[in-house]
Formats: sequence, C-alpha cells, structure tokens
Amino acid sequence: MMLIWIKGAGDLASGIAFRLVNAHFRVVMTELPEPAAVRRAVCFSEAVRLGSTEVEGVRAARAETAVEAETLLKEGVIPVIPDPSGGTARAMSPEVLVDAVFGIGFRGRFSPEVRRVMEEANRAQAKIAPIRAF
Repeated sequence: MMLIWIKGAGDLASGIAFRLVNAHFRVVMTELPEPAAVRRAVCFSEAVRLGSTEVEGVRAARAETAVEAETLLKEGVIPVIPDPSGGTARAMSPEVLVDAVFGIGFRGRFSPEVRRVMEEANRAQAKIAPIRAF
C-alpha cells in the first residue's frame, strides 16, 4: 500500500491526511517540535504536543523513529514525527510527498484516486509531488 508523507500537520495538512486515510492510504506526517497551529481541535499536530490526538474518528500519535511510525501505521494510527527536516519520514521510503507547509500547487503523475485527493488539496493550495521529483 502506498505511503504518503505529509510535511506539516496543521489544519490544511490534517484535512489532506484525513481524506487520504479514509481512502485507505498510509500516511506519515512531520511537524515542528513545537507546533504553531491555531485551529488545534482539527490538527494532527496536537499529537506532537500531547502524545496523541483524534480528529473526527481518525487517530494520530507522536512517533520518534521510523520503527515507531511503522508500528503506529500497522495499528491504523497516523504517525506524527517532530522532524522538520523529514529525515525520519524519508527513511520510510514514501512514494509521495505532500508539502502542506507553504502550499503552491502540485506536479507529477498519479493514480486516479490519488489525483482526486490531490485536486481537492490543490484547491486548498497544497504542494504535492512524487518523492523522486524533489
């Protein structure tokens, strides 16, 4: 199953992650060690601060390593890694990167399911591309 890395875990990124998880994709998120999200009730970034959180029935938890993140994925939980450089997520070999930090469009070729989610994300100004394009 495809692994998608979402850079950022604020409200935009969390909305994208929510849709991807509900479409049965595996998602790992990275965030700053001290998240700056304002709409915390709808942000998976709260997992960094609190250890775990839930948004509309989708659970997320803080992970420190790729091994911890893989364990959470197997449990159906989104791992949120406090790692702004993305080294830990990169070590997990994701096929797609969603840069939901600055949001400036998307590029690349994807399956119809991924493209549909990406088009919705693009309307919300997220940058999405295959990892190999970066």
